[in-house]
Amino acid sequence: MPPRAASGDLFWFVALFALAVAIGTPHLRAYRWPAAAVLIAGYLAYAIQTMRHGAGGAPAHAPERFVWWRPRRPPPLFAIVGVAVAAVLLLLAGAESFVRAVTILGPALGISHLVLAVVLAPLATELPEVVNSVVWTWHGRDDLALSAVTGAMIIQGTVGPTLGIALTGWRLGPTEQFAALLALAAAAFFAFGLRLYRRLEAPPLLLGAAFYALFLVAMALP
Repeated sequence: MPPRAASGDLFWFVALFALAVAIGTPHLRAYRWPAAAVLIAGYLAYAIQTMRHGAGGAPAHAPERFVWWRPRRPPPLFAIVGVAVAAVLLLLAGAESFVRAVTILGPALGISHLVLAVVLAPLATELPEVVNSVVWTWHGRDDLALSAVTGAMIIQGTVGPTLGIALTGWRLGPTEQFAALLALAAAAFFAFGLRLYRRLEAPPLLLGAAFYALFLVAMALP
């Protein structure tokens, strides 16, 4: 994925997630349903644009060593649907287990559910993308490694908030607002950096750890 394509994904995230955060404030909560519609429309627009133009010129086919269905003919529809259904079921089961664990651990450790969730949830939700990125990078496909991360950011910045707006009061307190603004600041930092310097290097990307460290320090303060 070229730097310009990666920065474009990040700008999509900043614009849409900023809307979700703004709707969580009291004076804009009355516009929650129009905002939810905009978030879903934004995700669909991003998905359509990506499928039409590709992720920065990435090839349409995965490397051969990542293909499990080896015969020359395409896999049957039942295999595709079966894998998709199994993946969704496992995802739901894992999410339910995670929520139950946070609910139990919070009181046991004397930590609020909110603090525990905002610290552990990013690790749980981003771990699959991190593993995917490591595997892709190991096989020389850093473009697909970065696409896995930026694509997940778009989903989490639109679909997740839309469900929150629809199923909860979507009232963001100081802790949630700080975490969201820090995520927006980090994404904007990398988006503008990639657009200006037009290249990807390890040291600037590792600065993302500084944003997360600041987040952890703020969560540890009384």
